[in-house]
Amino acid sequence: MTLRGRVSQNAINTMLDNVTQWTREGSASLQIPISSSAGRFKSLGDLNIGIEKSFSRTSRVGAITNATYSLQWQSATWLRLAGSIAKGRTPPSVELKSGPIIATPGVRYLDSLIGNTIDVVSLTGGNPALSTQRGNNQRLSLELRPLVSIPVLFTADYANSRDSDIITTLPTGNNLLLLAFPERFVRDGNGRLVSVDTRPLNFARQSEEQIRYGLEFTVPFGSKKASASDVQETVNNRSALGTSRLRFNISHTILLKSEVLVSTGFAPVDLLSRNAFSFSSGERPRHELNFGADYAARGLGVQFNGQYMGQSFVNLTGGSAPNILRFSPLATLNVRAFIEGKRLLPLAFWLKSTRLSLLITNIGNERQKVGDASGVTPLFYQAAYRDPTGRSVTVELRKVF
Repeated sequence: MTLRGRVSQNAINTMLDNVTQWTREGSASLQIPISSSAGRFKSLGDLNIGIEKSFSRTSRVGAITNATYSLQWQSATWLRLAGSIAKGRTPPSVELKSGPIIATPGVRYLDSLIGNTIDVVSLTGGNPALSTQRGNNQRLSLELRPLVSIPVLFTADYANSRDSDIITTLPTGNNLLLLAFPERFVRDGNGRLVSVDTRPLNFARQSEEQIRYGLEFTVPFGSKKASASDVQETVNNRSALGTSRLRFNISHTILLKSEVLVSTGFAPVDLLSRNAFSFSSGERPRHELNFGADYAARGLGVQFNGQYMGQSFVNLTGGSAPNILRFSPLATLNVRAFIEGKRLLPLAFWLKSTRLSLLITNIGNERQKVGDASGVTPLFYQAAYRDPTGRSVTVELRKVF
């Protein structure tokens, strides 16, 4: 059993108002071993049940209770299963509720009503009317090590989340958002959009299901054995092994469902369909692939990692005359390498405790292509706004005194 307690204070002081939020928290977690591979019921393997309860009371919010129930089972060294159910609420922070309201003129915004990008006054800051977000999440995971002589790890995860009163900033508008939150968009007498209130708000509900599976294996060079985490630590410059290692990993995430209900009285929106709008972290591709390879030895290392995201869509208007933008698939590759000074000139005392690093992000300078049915890209979605940097090269020389 583990018991924890904490008291915290968060405050915002402005010329107009002073807001202080106190939070008192307590949690208790209990791990219950049901069977052990070394015990009486060793045929069942290692079976454990986990229970965690947390309680908090936040000023201006009230009392909140969260709970997580988990089950872990390992029948042998090569197989492990785990599952968990988590239910609870997440209150908005004091910044989200009470942050000062700031009006910034000249902000580019895509007015979906006319289909053009214009300059507006953007309102940011806190929203005192925010509600507490509610969550209900389930997860099931598998770890499989099929080979004894070669450190190969296969993982698979299934996640299902159903949240309500989602806290989010106002996404880039389409006609649905204009209808659901008309008070957020102010127009002049000629119908021109002049102000947009992008402060955080609550969406009614979000549901998402995904599957993620991956493969990782390490090829050792030398007699000393080391785990994949040791190799990663070496590549991240946190330690150095006496023998070299070569590690590969790849994972694929498939979104089975991603749906959001912005407000009661409106139909849910499938964020994986052509009727989607930008939400949360942006567009929602159904497929995402992550891959990497790294080599590490004493005092030097190199790491490649990349990402592939499938196509996605955004409907700027909706209704009977949709204006659909297609976001093309995007693949990027990064490289990072380092070498310690003593590997370059072992006898040079001034290179002691130095490290030279090179980082190249987005080697191919790839940018996502966005266009409507005619191939036209709205100004708001052009590459110079979405990714103004593209490829970047960083050289770092560090010395520890």
